[in-house]
Amino acid sequence: MKQNKFKISKKVITKNTKPFLIAEVAQAHGGKLKEVFKLIDKVSAYKIDAIKFQTHLAEFESTYDEPFRLKIKNFKSRYDYWKSMEFKEHEWFKIKKYCEKKKIIFLSSVFSIQSVQLLSKIGLRTWKIGSGECNSYDLLNYLKTKRKKDSLIISTGLMDNKRISEIYKFFINKNPLCIMHCVSKYPTKFNELGFNNIEELNKKYNCLIGYSDHSSSVYSILYAISKSIPIIEFHVKINEDKKNLDKTSSIKIKDLEIITKANEIFYQLKNNKIKKNILTKEQSSMLKIFGKSLSFKKNMFKGQIIKRQNLTLKKPGTGIKFNEIKKLIGKKLIKNVTNKRLIKYQDII
Repeated sequence: MKQNKFKISKKVITKNTKPFLIAEVAQAHGGKLKEVFKLIDKVSAYKIDAIKFQTHLAEFESTYDEPFRLKIKNFKSRYDYWKSMEFKEHEWFKIKKYCEKKKIIFLSSVFSIQSVQLLSKIGLRTWKIGSGECNSYDLLNYLKTKRKKDSLIISTGLMDNKRISEIYKFFINKNPLCIMHCVSKYPTKFNELGFNNIEELNKKYNCLIGYSDHSSSVYSILYAISKSIPIIEFHVKINEDKKNLDKTSSIKIKDLEIITKANEIFYQLKNNKIKKNILTKEQSSMLKIFGKSLSFKKNMFKGQIIKRQNLTLKKPGTGIKFNEIKKLIGKKLIKNVTNKRLIKYQDII
């Protein structure tokens, strides 16, 4: 299957389109619906293509044995934490509809078959698979067999090259695929980001290769944009909420302004190609202003014969051009001419 196009909602993405920006808010809402809407308001104020959440259903993905990556007070287990972050189907429906109202695409990571089934009921057809699910064979097989032709965005942070290759082969003939280069370290230092791996993935696989950022810095995202990576994902926070497990790897909401502006400008710089050998009308007009024409080095008087050593070039370029100099040499002036202006043909016989 040739994968030259990748569809998210109604948006078609290729290697040549402007980078598609995904702002992940994950659990920054703290399990509160009103906070979800606040996040959507904040993110959609910028030209971000999609906002991404995480759809957790504790009963189907976790146990009391699951440890915390970062300990959070008031939760005995991570199972309890995931439970507190759950939303019901009608609530997810409201979230998706509110995203549509705000003209931003709704996306969510899934961690179980049941979360896929839940979101498919509200019309989701694009699935983000975190690298931690690389061995969730039941989920992966369900997506391949039951969600054929649905788009899959798969992060590689916890996969080695062998597993990436297996995942690619598993899905490539069934689902449109975007493999996201990712480093699962929170936050990731600049010297650990490994952008060179994106080039390697592009050489090996016939699908879109994106980038998922955990650096908490705007600079790595700007670099990804400058490299025209087709899909770029990054975490966003609006405060330092202690319950937000991703706060250390998230950028601030105000950083979205420079990111979205850079995305617009870099795309223009890449695609607005100008033929250098053709001047526009504006450039031709500017050339007359910045150019030079023939003038006298010193004041000249009526009756003098013009010699080569009398002549020089001065701005602007609206007078007699240098290639016409022979038309002046040997000619007699019919009036006094100051060196403070350009020579005119009516100054000579």
